[in-house]
Amino acid sequence: MQKPFKNQWLPFMPVFILFLVMFVPVVAAEKPEGISTPLQGVHQLLEQGQVKEAISTLNELAKEKPDDANVLQLLADLYFGQNETDKALTFYHKTLSQNPKNAQAHNNAGILHLQKQEPEKAMTHFLEAIQADPGFKDAHFNLGEIALVSDRPEAALGFFKHIFELDPDYPSLVYKLALTLGKLGAPKAAAKAYEEITKEDPHYKQSRFDLAVIYLSLEEYQKALALFQETLSFNAQSALAHHGEGLAWQALGDFEKAEASFRKAAQFSPEFIDPYLNLGNLYKQAGRPDQAKAEYQQAQKIYQKLLKEDKTNAQLRYFYAELLLELKDEKKAKNELKQILKTEKPASALYAKAKTLMKGLEKKS
Repeated sequence: MQKPFKNQWLPFMPVFILFLVMFVPVVAAEKPEGISTPLQGVHQLLEQGQVKEAISTLNELAKEKPDDANVLQLLADLYFGQNETDKALTFYHKTLSQNPKNAQAHNNAGILHLQKQEPEKAMTHFLEAIQADPGFKDAHFNLGEIALVSDRPEAALGFFKHIFELDPDYPSLVYKLALTLGKLGAPKAAAKAYEEITKEDPHYKQSRFDLAVIYLSLEEYQKALALFQETLSFNAQSALAHHGEGLAWQALGDFEKAEASFRKAAQFSPEFIDPYLNLGNLYKQAGRPDQAKAEYQQAQKIYQKLLKEDKTNAQLRYFYAELLLELKDEKKAKNELKQILKTEKPASALYAKAKTLMKGLEKKS
């Protein structure tokens, strides 16, 4: 059964990170300087906002001068800006055929491959960019992003630390370092980084929420509560902030305020499982089993819906098995554990947890 914050939310830091990365654009390098003379007319068109005409002119120039890397790259950059991914990639590849050491072209091609859900090709281009220019910070940053989302925080930390050595003021770097440290299970270091962010940029709202989550993991509940409440002053309908506020109130022993916060979290995000689980835990601790069961059953409905949509999610299935045990349905719990043991590799941590839980159930029966 999922426990209150200390054991519950920290494993889900990757989920928060994933959402954050979705909304933080991958870095695209600036366009090259030293453009050849035939492109002066193109730049005049661009200054006048005539992008389509500039692209048309560049296509004609590319036919006349198929080996002109400046023409090819500028055309690729314009297609990039117009979100024409395939055309942009075609011309970046043509650019690289003329100049394989063009770090900017490699970096931008990598970004486009990421957009096409081709991370391996993206990584190849980012690594080529670094090989061509070891100080190319954007490519290091993009590799750190990929490592972070791929659940390889050690690798991500290496890329971000390298950028820090080159440029401590690189945009969003401290934020990414803080996220990485949190994922590595170093909450004190992460908290220090987030505190630095909030001092440097008092308007950076996301950092307050992230720091509140870390304060919960450090059991500094009053600090966490204050930051969750500050987050709610910016966004009164944030289900995550209401849920975090509830966890802080619960840890501080205020049943009624915790209950109210969890209720608001469920109200603003009815498909968010955690508020129902924590309401169940709250009522169970208060000796109100019927109300606890009702909340667990609500969570059960959401688990069933999620597993119907994603049958291969073994982690979700394990949490569902724990919930079924809380609801005294050992038969269904065993079936869910069997599914995990069939699909997970024996060397995985989740397999070991499922095996241990199954053994405990078999001993009881």
